[in-house]
Amino acid sequence: MKTAMMQIQKNNFLNLVMYSFYISVIINIFIAEHYKE
Repeated sequence: MKTAMMQIQKNNFLNLVMYSFYISVIINIFIAEHYKE
């Protein structure tokens, strides 16, 4: 049970990293499009 909890926390951390990565990419694209005009 303890290892299952650790696995869930690890997966949540990986999801958080992936979400923050995608958000930063989207922000970079938005800024690039904004300054291109």
